[in-house]
Amino acid sequence: PSEEPHGTVPYLTEAFAKKLIDNPVFDIKEASELITEFTFNSELTVEDLIEIIPGPDFPTGGNIYNQKDILQAYATGKGKILMRAKAEIKEMKNGRYQIIVTELPYQQNKALLVAQIAKLHKDGKIDDISDLRDESDRDGLRIVIDLKTTANPQKTLNQLYKYSSMQKSFHANMVALVDGEPRLLPLKAMLLEYLKHRQVVIIRRIAFELLEAKHRSHILEGLKIALDHLDEIIELIRKSKDTEEAKTQLMERYELSDLQAQAILDMQLKRLSALERQKILDELAEIMEIIKGLELIISSPQNVMNSVKEELLGVKENYGDDRRTKIFKRAPGEFSEEDLIKNEQTIVMLSKNGYIKRVSTQSFRTQGRGGKGVKSANLKEEDVIQEVMAASTLDTMLYFTNTGRVFSTRVFDIPEASRTARGTAIVNMLQMESSESISSIVKIRHDAKDFKYLAFGTKNGFVKKTLIEEYDNIRKSGLIAINLKAGDELLTVKPTTGKDDIMMVSQDGKAIRFAEDDVRETGRATSGVIGIRTKKDDNAIQMDVLYAHDEAKFVLLTLTETGFGKVTSVDEYAQQGRGGQGVYTAKLSGKSGKLQVAQVLNPDLVIDLLVISEQGQIIRLPFETVPNQSRHTQGVHIIRMDSGDKVVSIATIEDQKDEEAEKETNQKK
Repeated sequence: PSEEPHGTVPYLTEAFAKKLIDNPVFDIKEASELITEFTFNSELTVEDLIEIIPGPDFPTGGNIYNQKDILQAYATGKGKILMRAKAEIKEMKNGRYQIIVTELPYQQNKALLVAQIAKLHKDGKIDDISDLRDESDRDGLRIVIDLKTTANPQKTLNQLYKYSSMQKSFHANMVALVDGEPRLLPLKAMLLEYLKHRQVVIIRRIAFELLEAKHRSHILEGLKIALDHLDEIIELIRKSKDTEEAKTQLMERYELSDLQAQAILDMQLKRLSALERQKILDELAEIMEIIKGLELIISSPQNVMNSVKEELLGVKENYGDDRRTKIFKRAPGEFSEEDLIKNEQTIVMLSKNGYIKRVSTQSFRTQGRGGKGVKSANLKEEDVIQEVMAASTLDTMLYFTNTGRVFSTRVFDIPEASRTARGTAIVNMLQMESSESISSIVKIRHDAKDFKYLAFGTKNGFVKKTLIEEYDNIRKSGLIAINLKAGDELLTVKPTTGKDDIMMVSQDGKAIRFAEDDVRETGRATSGVIGIRTKKDDNAIQMDVLYAHDEAKFVLLTLTETGFGKVTSVDEYAQQGRGGQGVYTAKLSGKSGKLQVAQVLNPDLVIDLLVISEQGQIIRLPFETVPNQSRHTQGVHIIRMDSGDKVVSIATIEDQKDEEAEKETNQKK
């Protein structure tokens, strides 16, 4: 206390600590009130906090779902958060698939999970597993689940989530001691209580450090007095009859405390040297600076908060690492695909025997016209590529069978595979009958709003149109898309606006163009009307649409069985009434074979062309290298194939804006 000479203090006791806290330099009660007021002056909402703290970050990683549940836990202090293991589906060289688990939900045991999966297989709940093994090592966790050839990998993974501990709920229960009593707190109150706790910790720690520093400075001040009166003090001690008398005389003559007098008596003779004397003075100066700094912090609530901030930033610097647990905003089955799937172009390929896959467009490099191309798939001898289509990963695919039924998936649901992989059997994705095969795939763009109808073309030349809304809610077991007459098969399905022109082409090289208005709107379970009349030995190979809302100069690409191709302006095809034989669109011969592909394209959008053969030969070439010729020509060699091979399908790579760059530009604007 200030009333004591030379700032002397009593011994290091709890009473002294209380006396220090009650010193006018710092009033603990007043400061606590100021700190409380300062801390609670915050306008942050739970929605603001979830942007900063998106959710729990578990040490075992994994995924958590449904940000609504996290928000509820933050707002009430209690909730249930869905956790899932991190697993990926990997295709093996033999065409089979593996499910590889690399991260588990929090508090789940690896050995118990492996035993649980084995029991599920033994009990018949998950019967598509062929092998199960634990390949974990020092590099991390790895559980490998081999699947049977006929297995649907995504279906099996969903079963694992449903029946095993690969999916668990974490029950949040945020309880903390408030004034010594346990209370359930929302996130904001929890954070505020933690800040108050940190302030109390800092105040107590600084009070202790200040007490220690003042105690040490008190001793050093006494030693400094002794060094300043060294000869007198030595003489005083020599004349004293005992230690108590020396201590008493030192305290009376130099106004020292008991602590200081005892420290002088205990001082060793070596400390009387010039070097040791300077060390005492330097230590005293250093201690006084420390005291000044501690008193500055503890004298202001704002300074205490600054210390809290500095310490937390230090913890972040020393122990902060990347988030391990990935958070999905929606619950499983309720995802917004835009939140999870990158929108990018891909190539969807379907073989005649029903193997489907999607492949990156980068798998095919551009070549010159007339090249041999590269292998697109290691197919079985009796299998051929039937359909190739460029699409966005967010598009919807409608699968129409030869019997007139329709199924639906999203493009990203199609397993991605390498260029040479066979793909996944489509029967694992769609509930098709053994007698059914896919005859047409329709791409419904995720951002398209202009289409109103679906137009259907059949092998016997029939055409019909139906509102596209009638195919919005397609059951897993499929829907009837068109009623076919005996001996007829569904050939092609295309989306239309209701004001377009329709073109139909036959394998003998005949083409007809008529207005879509000539085809009346009918329901799903109808047969349609005649679009093109073909001869007995001729069949329609394509029905395509000329979109009225597009100002581009459309062209008709034709490609023969042996790889002769060309493009012809659609202006050369005059509109006529529905049901005619049409006009010639290509000059065919024995060398060229019959027409195999006929497709209407927009040359302003198409960048590259993919041509694929029965034996899996594929070539990617710039679309501008395909010559523009009249209707009465054969075309030029587009692809050269081995003997016995023939063209089966094409796909186009279209120009697509960089959506991320476009978003960034809009934000800047």
